Amino acid sequence: MLVDFLSMSPHFKLSNSTECFVCRFYNLHVKIKKKKQIKKSNEQYKFQANLYKHHNVLNVGDYFVI
Repeated sequence: MLVDFLSMSPHFKLSNSTECFVCRFYNLHVKIKKKKQIKKSNEQYKFQANLYKHHNVLNVGDYFVI
């Protein structure tokens, strides 16, 4: 999805450097959006995993096998 900044005639052609800049800008936007989604997903996974952690509490005199 490219952003149209100016309403131009249909016969107008962007220069290659301008078109390249717009494509890079758009691709950068897509990458940032994906990273935010991955970060949010990882935070949700960590929260869910921490709910099921069981911490063992050892007292003096308890026996355990290594």
